Amino acid sequence: MEHKSTITSVSWNDVRERVHEINPRLATEIDKINPSDDLPLYLAKYRYGDIILDRGNINIPKPEAGSSFSEEDAIEDLSYKFVPMALVMNQNIEIFSDESDMLFCVNNIETGNFFGLWEVFDSADTYYIKSIWNISSGARSVFFLKKFGVRTVHVPIMRHLNINYPVPREPALQWHMLREIANCADFDKEWYSQILYFPKKWVDLILYDPDWRNLKIMLLESCWDQIKYWRNKITFDTVWDIFTANLRRKNIKYNDYSYNIAKHLILVALGVFPGFKQVDENSGGGPFTQLQTILLDYFNKASKGNYYPSMVQPAYFQHQPGSSVYLSLGIISWVCDNPKTISSQGKISAIPGIMSIIREFVKEVSKGHYQMEGTFLDKLCENTEFTFFHMDSSDTLGSGDILSSKEIPKTDEHMALHAHLNEGYEWPYAGAFVRNCVRVSYK
Repeated sequence: MEHKSTITSVSWNDVRERVHEINPRLATEIDKINPSDDLPLYLAKYRYGDIILDRGNINIPKPEAGSSFSEEDAIEDLSYKFVPMALVMNQNIEIFSDESDMLFCVNNIETGNFFGLWEVFDSADTYYIKSIWNISSGARSVFFLKKFGVRTVHVPIMRHLNINYPVPREPALQWHMLREIANCADFDKEWYSQILYFPKKWVDLILYDPDWRNLKIMLLESCWDQIKYWRNKITFDTVWDIFTANLRRKNIKYNDYSYNIAKHLILVALGVFPGFKQVDENSGGGPFTQLQTILLDYFNKASKGNYYPSMVQPAYFQHQPGSSVYLSLGIISWVCDNPKTISSQGKISAIPGIMSIIREFVKEVSKGHYQMEGTFLDKLCENTEFTFFHMDSSDTLGSGDILSSKEIPKTDEHMALHAHLNEGYEWPYAGAFVRNCVRVSYK
C-alpha cells in the first residue's frame, strides 16, 4: 500500500458537516457568514510521523494529481505567519521540542482543536522563537514499556520490511522505527491526520471585515482559553517561589532534580502538560494496534519472557473518576537541567524528596495559605493522588509509600488490559518506563 501525504483545495460546504461534528460552535459561526466557494480552504493529510512543523517551518504536502493549484500557490497562501491558522480534523498531532538530546512534549492537540491561533493574533513584534518547535502527525513521544533487543527485533524487522534505518539507541528514538514501519509499502493500515488550513484571504476577513466580527470573537475566546495557564504563569511561579521559601524555613532539604520533577508533576496534574497513558487505537495517536501486531513475534524472541509490545503516548490528566496518567523518572520527557548527569541511583534516591515537596505543597494549598478557592490548584488538592512506583519491591529507601512497579496492573485495570495480561503475557515491571515512575490519578 502506498502511503502519501497530500493537500487539496476545498470549499466550506465540502467540510462543514465534519466541522459541525468536531467543533460545532466554529461551524455555526461560519454558517452564519455563509462564505462562497470563491473562498477556498486547504485540507491536508499527513502520514503517521510526518513532521508538520520542522524547527518552526511549516511543511505543506504536494497537491493531489490534477489539482487546480500548485504547491507554490498553497505555500504562498499559507505563509502569512510562521504557523498558519489550522484546525485538526482527524486524529491527533503533537507539539514537541527535541533540542539538546531531550524530547519534550509540549502539547497533544486532539481532533476539533486549533493550532496557529496564537500566531494569527500575535503582533508583528513578538516573543515567539520559532526554531525550537516541531509538530508531528500523530504522537511523537511514544515509549515502549519494555526495551527490545537490537539484533532480535530491530534488525530482523528492518530486513523483513526492506527498511534501512539506524538502530534506536535511546527510548526517544524508537518512534523513528515505528514511523518507518507505518509508512512502508507492506504496512496495510491506512492512517492519516487531517489538517484544515485557513489561507490568508480567510484570515484577513476574520481580522478586518465587520461581517466576520462574531467569528473573530469566537476565535479570540478560543485563543484566550488556550492560554489560561500561560496568562497566569507569573502568579503560579510567584506562589511556587513563596512555597520554596517556606521549605527553606522549615529546613526541608531537596535537590534540583527532585524540585524540578515535583513542579512538573504538579503541572501535569493541573493539565498544563500531558503525562502518558497506554496507547489506544481510538486515541488518535497512531496506528498502534497494527504496529503491535507486526512487532509481537519479534518482540517475544527478543525478551526473556512473554511480553506484549506495550507502549505509552502523551495524554492529559482529566479531573474526573477513572482518569490517570504516568510520568517515568527513568526516561526524561520534560525540561530538565543536565539530565545526563543524573545517575540511575540519583533518580531512585530522589523519590522521597519529590514526595515530600508535593505533600508540603498540597498541605499549604489545602490550608488556604494562598487563597486559591475555585482554581485548578484547589481541585488538585481535593481529588488528585500521586502514587510512586519502583521495581524494587523490598523498598530499599525505607518508605512504605513507594509501591513495587509489579503493583501497577493490580491497581490500574487499563494498564493490565493494554499489556494483555488476561492472555497470558507478563507485566514488564522492570521495563524502562515503569521501573521508576509516578501515577497521577483521580481519587
